[in-house]
Formats: sequence, C-alpha cells, structure tokens
Amino acid sequence: LVDGQPTAVLYQPSVPGTPRAARIPFASPWQTVFCDRVTVLKQAQVAVTRRERGFTLEASVPLAALGWDPLKTPTVRGDVGRVLSDQTGTDSSDRVYWSNQDTRMVSDLPSEARLQPNLWGTLVVER
Repeated sequence: LVDGQPTAVLYQPSVPGTPRAARIPFASPWQTVFCDRVTVLKQAQVAVTRRERGFTLEASVPLAALGWDPLKTPTVRGDVGRVLSDQTGTDSSDRVYWSNQDTRMVSDLPSEARLQPNLWGTLVVER
C-alpha cells in the first residue's frame, strides 16, 4: 500500500543515460544496490478484496507501461510478485513471486532489491 492504496511499482535497474547521482540506493550496513529508476505505475489498476481469512489481489498493468511491445517481442524473461506487510502495513512480512522462489528475504533492503534473472521465468504473450 502507498498512501493507503494498493500500488504497482516498476523498478528499472538499468536505464540508459541515467546519471550516477540520480540512481536510487537500496542500502544496508553491509551492501548497497542501485536502481536507475523507481516509478509508481499510475496506469496500473490494483484492487485488493479482503476476507476474514485472506484476500484476493487483482492487478492489470498495460504492457506499454513496462516498455514491452509484445508484437515486437512476444517472449521475454521476467517475474512478477508482491510484497506483503504486517497488520500495521508498515513492515514487510513476506515476498511472493511467480517464478523466483528465493524471495523470502524481507529484512535487508539491498537483498530485496537485487534482481536474480537466473531465477526468472519466461513470459509469453499469445494472440
């Protein structure tokens, strides 16, 4: 949640032309990982329906907002996931991803931000 609203965020680790000083650091006492751009995807629609013993998350993200044109590149490697918070909504309690199952780290910001492309799956848009 960002300002109380479910939110989709795009992390872009490498954006050509980004000045070093503009990169966003994810730091802990022992390491720092940089991301060239972090953007709230205003074009995304995210809804959460809460139930007594769980919730349903629905998200719709225009592929163009990700810089992906499936007509030119119908197959890419990637992953999608969500970060779950504690009951207060202030601390991360779990990270769950579709392909990368090595995502349980929630107490070290650089480890959370580090991409692991070797653990991504293949995303295919079929027409």
